[in-house]
Amino acid sequence: FPSHDTGAGPAGSTCALTLKQSGLNVALIDKSTFPRDKICGDAVSSIAKRILRQINPQLETDLLDFAPKTSITKAKLYSPKFQSLEIAFSKVGHCIRRIDFDNWLFEKATNQHPTLSVKLGNAVKQVQQQAGLNLVTLENGEILQSKLLIACDGAHSIAAKKLGHNQVDIVTGK
Repeated sequence: FPSHDTGAGPAGSTCALTLKQSGLNVALIDKSTFPRDKICGDAVSSIAKRILRQINPQLETDLLDFAPKTSITKAKLYSPKFQSLEIAFSKVGHCIRRIDFDNWLFEKATNQHPTLSVKLGNAVKQVQQQAGLNLVTLENGEILQSKLLIACDGAHSIAAKKLGHNQVDIVTGK
């Protein structure tokens, strides 16, 4: 579920993958279209591989076959005085460009999903609750309603602001 950020990125696509065989009607909404790039780290941890394996073991196999990627086995941290500390990981992670990984995961989520409605290139304008339902209004005026709303739209989530009454902390300089 998107808004200010994205909804069909790794969290939203993983959620759709998890719900693929649930029988629930699922809407995957994103203000962007795919493939799309996002400025963010490109690391895919070993935890992500475990989660994919739990959803469907073939997903982990497909990720291991995915190219191009770089294996990550350690990290090196530097202090301001250039002293370093090297940390070896017990499990291998990967570095994959977000444009490639996000699109791969999105395609896995949307491929043969029996109850998925995909709404790309259409941002969420409003989220509200009414009579026990969540009403999601898209920029094109379409209104979706559901009993369950899973918002995977990042730190500036419209759903969190409207339904959870959360405020994003704003830091101002002097």
